[in-house]
Amino acid sequence: MIFLRNTPNFTGAAVHGDRMDFEALQAALERITGERCEWPAYEGARLRVLGVCEELGEALKGNRGRVLIPNEEHTSQHAQYDKNLYLAFNIFWPELIFVTMALNEFVDLYISKEAENSYKAGEDYRTVWDPSVAQVRSFQSAIAEAFQQVIPARSVTGIMQQLNSDYFDISHYAAQYLDDLNFNYLEMDKEMRREKLITIAKQIAQQGSDYQKVKQDVQEAAVKNNGKMTEVAPFVQYPPDIEW
Repeated sequence: MIFLRNTPNFTGAAVHGDRMDFEALQAALERITGERCEWPAYEGARLRVLGVCEELGEALKGNRGRVLIPNEEHTSQHAQYDKNLYLAFNIFWPELIFVTMALNEFVDLYISKEAENSYKAGEDYRTVWDPSVAQVRSFQSAIAEAFQQVIPARSVTGIMQQLNSDYFDISHYAAQYLDDLNFNYLEMDKEMRREKLITIAKQIAQQGSDYQKVKQDVQEAAVKNNGKMTEVAPFVQYPPDIEW
């Protein structure tokens, strides 16, 4: 079972799971987000979700962390081990917030396709028990649980409503904005990160003037280079060493 734990400095969260968990999640994310350019307007958001798939793949190759966690079920004399070995990798909080919101829309696109645009596609026999959807929803639930451990209890209801807003749109998304948010978040100290995380979540959800400015810059750069928005490099450079 996939679960998340906040990193010591609240830079992000560490995603934990065993090999089967990671393989199943990787396959589900790839399936839910579709083939390359299957939904051209959503390619920017798709690439960010596939960034999680890349991390899953690196973890499966042994290129990320491994953690021994006590086996809570080791109360029986039949238990073989007192600790379980989990694979783990870290993701920035702004990135995680966007990914979990984007997955809502990808799930809608996916079930509409699988149910052939039938009425109430989510309740259609072809999608209602779809294992990929179930896997993605479980991952989103794990993200939400970890997120709620960082923000004040009084803010949980309001921010969860925003993160699941029907008005959030990831079409033609300028994903370079996430790099700006990640970079600025890294510049904060530990306590400031906790304080600003709700603000960052709202910025992602509301796509206000800061986002619109970045999107305009990305569009202009794409036109100048006769390319696509997804081909424009981030406007920031991540530090080589990150204190998670």
